[in-house]
Amino acid sequence: MNSKGEQIKQPNSGKPNEKPETGKNKTSQATMPRGKTWLWFMGILLANFILGRVLMPGAVKVQLKFE
Repeated sequence: MNSKGEQIKQPNSGKPNEKPETGKNKTSQATMPRGKTWLWFMGILLANFILGRVLMPGAVKVQLKFE
């Protein structure tokens, strides 16, 4: 503790090659979402496509000439 009563954090516990812990499980890895998640994602994507087609059925196609 210093004179104000605050604790000073030590960079490590004295072991030379020890990394500070981050609070996460060290063996955890990024994994692919479950199949159910992919089904929801594809369903929402399909609903978005259908909704876009219903709300804008005759979207104006503009042809630009680049000269």
